[in-house]
Amino acid sequence: MINMSSKIRETFFGALPALLFGIQVAAPLGLNNPAWATSSEGLPPSFYIDAKYNQRALDKVDALIAKRLYSKQLAQTAWKDGAKKNHEAIINSKTLRDLGKSMGAAIGELKSSHCNFVTINDEMYHFLHALFSDFNKKLSKGKIDYVGFVAGGAPFEDNQVRYILDGSPASKAGLQIGDRILTVNGHTYVGYSNFIDTAGKNITFSIERNGESKSIVIKPEKEDIYTAYIDAMRKSAKVETTGTKKIGYIHVWSGGRRSFEALDDILESKLGTTDGLIFDLRDGYGGNSLDDLDRFYRSPKAYPDFQTIDRNGKKHTSRYYYDKPIVAIINGGSRSGKELLSYSFKQTGRAKLVGTKTAGAVLAGSLFKVDDKASLYLAVLDGTLDGVRLEGVGVAPDVVIDNATRDQVGYDKQLSAARETLVEQLK
Repeated sequence: MINMSSKIRETFFGALPALLFGIQVAAPLGLNNPAWATSSEGLPPSFYIDAKYNQRALDKVDALIAKRLYSKQLAQTAWKDGAKKNHEAIINSKTLRDLGKSMGAAIGELKSSHCNFVTINDEMYHFLHALFSDFNKKLSKGKIDYVGFVAGGAPFEDNQVRYILDGSPASKAGLQIGDRILTVNGHTYVGYSNFIDTAGKNITFSIERNGESKSIVIKPEKEDIYTAYIDAMRKSAKVETTGTKKIGYIHVWSGGRRSFEALDDILESKLGTTDGLIFDLRDGYGGNSLDDLDRFYRSPKAYPDFQTIDRNGKKHTSRYYYDKPIVAIINGGSRSGKELLSYSFKQTGRAKLVGTKTAGAVLAGSLFKVDDKASLYLAVLDGTLDGVRLEGVGVAPDVVIDNATRDQVGYDKQLSAARETLVEQLK
């Protein structure tokens, strides 16, 4: 896995990895989305489901797990047990939110990463479809009403903001990590269903921050969500001066082909001449390949500077290596491909790791369409890195800085510690 081809580069995606070679798209159930008229609760009709729908979805998931899960034994034991224990809750689910929880509880019995039942009410559903549509147009869902934050995910509560993308509508509005979202336009917050048909409109969020109620206004934008993650990485890149040293910073929000190309461009054009770099790998999605680190391991002798001069004498220098100190920030939201990068950094000593242990979510998965409302992200391959199985283990930091408060202050504390660690190396 160390010498990955460009095709295998796309293996590790997101909060969970995704296997691009051999993508399987299951036939849809034939269910049509109703018009986007809202209910009395302010939610689209597509948010509501019935027992017939649930049974058909369960049958589809059951067939996929039986045929494609990486472990035949788990498919025949843990999944069967989970489906049996949660059958009543699955069938009786009235909303996509309820179905996501009950189906998630059944799938959770596998105790394996990259196994998720996702619906149009989940941010992950939209991201994965946008990402995979680069390689399979049948998976495209087009642009969505993008807000730029993700709530929930252990140990965060379902309505608690876990991360916010740089330059996003949520970031511009002042939303913070740890905020609890109570209502959206006066209606209970349930997930992405709250944002249907809101692009370009001001929507009011009632939130709780540090025990106090607040109101903020966010204006969603129409965007391809994978593109939005790449744009957020570009917007995160900055250079600050500390004493006589220039320190670069970039938050790598996701991997994948287009993200890799953007990262390479940013490292050359904006961060290449800094004296040290903070490489933020917290949260977001994976999809990263070890190829992402090529620039950091190259020898200046093997990659000499290339200079061009135009007719007016203007010079431009291209530098294809980065040999300065690096500090990477990791946490429990650093998953899949980001764990490969973290492992490489630590094993070689190329970078110091600051934060908390990575997720230990390093199986390879594939995206299967269930119907127009739901998809199954399923682990189809196990794997090791240099003979080491990171699944369920993760990568530990060199400097432990926990965000025990699960808020913006704790998140920023990790960044400050990374900066201090880098400055110390630059002395």
